[in-house]
Amino acid sequence: MKTVEKINITRANNEVITVEVERNFTAQKSSISFALQNVITELVIKENRKCLKISKYAILQKEVRLALERTLNCKLPANGDIYITITDDSYSKLEQIRANFSKEVEDFNADFEARASKMNKFYVMYKFLDYTDYAINDIREIRVYREAMSDENIDKVLVKTYKLDNLSDENLRKEFDNDFNSAESLSLNDKEVKISEKVAEKWINVSENKENEIKVAEESKKTAQMLDLQKIEEEKESKKRDSLRKAIETGEKVVIVSYFLQGNDIPKKFKELDSDMGEYVIYAMPDGTIKEEFIHAY
Repeated sequence: MKTVEKINITRANNEVITVEVERNFTAQKSSISFALQNVITELVIKENRKCLKISKYAILQKEVRLALERTLNCKLPANGDIYITITDDSYSKLEQIRANFSKEVEDFNADFEARASKMNKFYVMYKFLDYTDYAINDIREIRVYREAMSDENIDKVLVKTYKLDNLSDENLRKEFDNDFNSAESLSLNDKEVKISEKVAEKWINVSENKENEIKVAEESKKTAQMLDLQKIEEEKESKKRDSLRKAIETGEKVVIVSYFLQGNDIPKKFKELDSDMGEYVIYAMPDGTIKEEFIHAY
């Protein structure tokens, strides 16, 4: 849905100009714009002046520039963006319109969702073998559609997709194929078939269970990695303490850890123009301090 409203605003020289406020409402992304002679402007503050900014690229065409010059009753600069100074009241008026638009979008979205929720839903099975350079992906999905509303200009709207790709259970694959083959085809290429809500719910449950299993496995993996990192840090600290104790007892420096590094892995403070590799060593010193050293390989 699009609405256009004309607003009179006042320039700093007290001349009145008309700005078109265009509101576009869509389910995906709503927008508002302020246009002067069909040229999009931007509300900005330039050197403490409240302005409408017009990009230099918007007025490259001669007829557009001339139309603006007639509206503004002045010659526009040949290069650079255009800044039209407006009064504080005019600037505040446009800012308020923009602020109110957020509430208008909320109201539109609420109304849209309410109307969409009343539209009939239907369910589709989708199956496709995706051949890539290195693998074959067995794409299987349950797609939930709803009928489109009169102002959407499309046949149907995809509400949600439930993934069942690369099913490892052979019995589930066979059952999916049986349901697919016994359903009503929706397209000439036989990738989509219409199914009942009961059949859809069965496979939606399978998809959600599979998704939960993946999440649990990922969380378990993260936990294991964190425990491994914690163990590594504890071992590092233990080795550091042991090395410091030994250095103090013997009066000699002790190597805590040593790495061979090159390129960007070398700490900045050790980089030299004539060397891009070497050994990075951390020592425990007899005075109880830690010392870093980089031995360049020439």
